[in-house]
Amino acid sequence: MSRRVIFPDTTVLINFGLIDAMDLLATLVDGMGAWSASVASECDDQSDRWGLPCMLKAHDIFGEPLRLKTQAEYLDYRANKDFFTSASNNSAATHEGESETLAIITRRCLNSLMVSDDGSVHTRVISYTMGGVVQTCTTWDMLGVAYWKGYITEGSFWAMRRILLDNDRAHPPVVHDPDEFAKWIRHPVQ
Repeated sequence: MSRRVIFPDTTVLINFGLIDAMDLLATLVDGMGAWSASVASECDDQSDRWGLPCMLKAHDIFGEPLRLKTQAEYLDYRANKDFFTSASNNSAATHEGESETLAIITRRCLNSLMVSDDGSVHTRVISYTMGGVVQTCTTWDMLGVAYWKGYITEGSFWAMRRILLDNDRAHPPVVHDPDEFAKWIRHPVQ
């Protein structure tokens, strides 16, 4: 079974929009990308909010969104929404995408790599104890893979880092420290 690369929110999409790398994102997901209806709608809103029309390329990358279908999925969606709402410091966040996506992939047992910079997504995935069926990664993991596979140069990786730092979009400590970042990009995850 092929692993789907699923985006449960727009955190990573915004980052790839900021660095003008939607084509790189398409290369990385290699036709296996997916998103939910809520995330597709949020992408349009965030594209306008951030002034990043390039984010709209995500519709071509991910295609038709996944949608809730069964009563069990709707019940899981509500439970996920309660979890994300209680875990969030942002009272304005709706958590629609994360809640919808997790309900769909866990009920359907989709072999998935969930790509999000929201740490609560990782926490929620772990709570499902689905082992290797559902895993998570971040913007930085994706960019690291792009670099290690030769899709981007070291210079462009450093430039992307600077853009994301300047937009307060870089959260891992290794990204903030230039020396640690230089070490990190030379060592692929084993």
